[in-house]
Amino acid sequence: MDNPTSREILLRYRPGGPEESDPETKSALEAAAQDPETGLWLKSHVDFQKRVRSELQKVSPPKGLAEAIIFAEKQRLRRLRQRQAFLMAAAALVIIGITLFSVFQPSASPQQFAGFQTRMVGTALRDYRMDLLSPDPEVIRNFLKDHGALADYSLPPSLERLSGIGGALLRWNNHPVSMVCLDRGQKQILYVFVIDRSAVPEAPGSEAPRFEKINKLNTASWTDGTHAYLVASAGDEQSLRNLF
Repeated sequence: MDNPTSREILLRYRPGGPEESDPETKSALEAAAQDPETGLWLKSHVDFQKRVRSELQKVSPPKGLAEAIIFAEKQRLRRLRQRQAFLMAAAALVIIGITLFSVFQPSASPQQFAGFQTRMVGTALRDYRMDLLSPDPEVIRNFLKDHGALADYSLPPSLERLSGIGGALLRWNNHPVSMVCLDRGQKQILYVFVIDRSAVPEAPGSEAPRFEKINKLNTASWTDGTHAYLVASAGDEQSLRNLF
């Protein structure tokens, strides 16, 4: 082992330390014993380490230092527990507040007609797959009837004249909903949803259509004595009005 390597290893050497059992340190000590210059350097290094250790042993910690450290740690832990308790209490208050808000805040029931409109428009926007494809509205009507859906609906004459595309059987709060898709032309679909009038509180109170834009679709809704109707289309409102 050359001298620079030995000295680099022996820089970590402390007399009586665990390094003495290290094979690399043993080799460096043997090399220093065989080289006078390295041996003198090692003696100087060891003497310096002994002086440092001796001076450090003369230093006495301030009276009460251990107690002060223990007290400070206890205070830190106490503050940490207080902060955790505060955060847990705050989280509990938030949960209670949300619960009370949901209980006492007046809001529209999901069974009301507004909820029905939102759900059906969402169905149309999702490109819902029809259970039957047919251009004949009567074939669609008979299909709905045969499968227990509402089929005795009555549409305005302008809608009755449109060609069919298909139909589907839907449910709303466990009530059957008939979906009829009609061809408006220019690759536009007119979605017609029919549900029992008693299943949707706050539905329009007359046969005069009520026009609203819901999400991205323009809609018309009305009721007769038995059914509630919702028509949705991607066309503009005026073109939808022209169908009634």
